[in-house]
Amino acid sequence: MKKLLTLLFITLCSNAIAQEAQNTESLNGTVVIGDAIEQTDVKATTQPTDAPTENQPVIKDRSARKGYRGYVNVTPTCVTLRGLFAEVSTTHGKQFNPYLFVGGGVGVMLDYRSNSGEYDYAQFMIPVYVALKGNVGRRMAQFTYGIRAGWAWGKAYLSDLDDNGAPNETYDWCGGFYSNYSIGLRLAFTPQYALRITPEMSTYLGSYINLTFGLRLGFEF
Repeated sequence: MKKLLTLLFITLCSNAIAQEAQNTESLNGTVVIGDAIEQTDVKATTQPTDAPTENQPVIKDRSARKGYRGYVNVTPTCVTLRGLFAEVSTTHGKQFNPYLFVGGGVGVMLDYRSNSGEYDYAQFMIPVYVALKGNVGRRMAQFTYGIRAGWAWGKAYLSDLDDNGAPNETYDWCGGFYSNYSIGLRLAFTPQYALRITPEMSTYLGSYINLTFGLRLGFEF
C-alpha cells in the first residue's frame, strides 16, 4: 500500500512538471507564461512637442504670400482744405514677403469744391504713383500700413492775381506732387483675398496745396 501511494504521488508530480514546461515558451529571449500568442512588430511613435494637441487650436496662417498682388480701393468721402473729396484707385505689383509689397497704380480724385454754398464735380485729379505696403500678423485680423508717392494731373480752380492786382480765379490744367499715407486693418479671408479698412491722409503740392483725410475701403486679390 505504501509503495502504491508513493508511485501515485510521483506520477502526479511528473504530469504537473510536464504541463508547466508545455505552457512555457521563449519568444525573442522573453519568457512568456501561459499560452503563446502571435508576435507583431509595434513601433513607438512620438509627437513633436510643438504640434497642436486636442486642447490647442490650430492657427491658420493667413499672411500674404509671395507673388503678384492687386488692390481695388475706394474712398467715398473725405474732408479736404478745399471742400469734399472722393477717390477710386487700383494698385498692382509683387508681394516679396508679408511685410513688403512693391507696386504702382493709378487713381481718379474728385474734388467737390464749395463755391457760394454749392458743390460741383468739375475739379478732378489723376494720380500715378508707386506704392509700398506691408502687413503684420498671421491671423484673420492683421495690422497693415502703406505709402504712395507720385505725380497728379488734372483740372482745378486756381487763384491768381490779374494785371491790376485783383484776385482772379481760373479753371485750368495743373499738376503737382501727390503722396498718401495709410494705416489700418487687413481682414484676411485667405492668404490671397482680404478686405482692407484704412484711415488715410493725402497731400497735393502743386499749383495749389491740398490736404485730405478719409477712410479707404479696399479689396485685395
